[in-house]
Amino acid sequence: IDKLGRAGPPPKDGEAEGPVSDVNEELAYLRGRALYDGNHFERAEQELGQVTPKSRFYSSALYLRGVMRVKRQDLRGAEDAFCAIADVKAGDRIRFYIDGRYYALKDLARLALGRIAHEEGRDDDAFYHYFLIPSDSKKLGDALFEAAWSSLARKEFDLGARLVEEFLKLYGTTPRASEARLLMATLQVKTCRFAEAEKGFDRALAEYEPLTRYVD
Repeated sequence: IDKLGRAGPPPKDGEAEGPVSDVNEELAYLRGRALYDGNHFERAEQELGQVTPKSRFYSSALYLRGVMRVKRQDLRGAEDAFCAIADVKAGDRIRFYIDGRYYALKDLARLALGRIAHEEGRDDDAFYHYFLIPSDSKKLGDALFEAAWSSLARKEFDLGARLVEEFLKLYGTTPRASEARLLMATLQVKTCRFAEAEKGFDRALAEYEPLTRYVD
């Protein structure tokens, strides 16, 4: 409808419907998100499935659909959703409406792919996904930590130790640092650095024993 109130011609087949379609898709996303929060996954999937690639909420809807599929143990379906987000090449603005929200979701999707591979024992695939998290990502700490665990599973002990060292250098004051130091000590045992490992285990005991006594 133009400024004078006159209706224009209807959209042709395959043509976007404009602002009305955009609003409908945003409402579908909001309904799907509310259903997701309420654990009504089948209905949420139906609502989120109405969000198309031309919507700025498409990547968010796709990510939530992947998370719900994980919760329903549909790991292959989840991988399809996460791969669609994570494997977009740089400069590709065709598949998604790309804004600041998208890049954060892309890193989350990559971590999710690594976690699925890790849970299935595909340690090489898990390491590959974690390695692809960019150095300027807010999820770099998660990627370094998980990649170190994957390195331990792959028997790449020296590489795992270097990854933990980098994690501790950048995130040594975060809650996960204690677990990272315990992982480091484990990797030191694997590389016969027993004196260093013993110090690490002693520090872990000093950190964890008061907590376990409190829990008991």
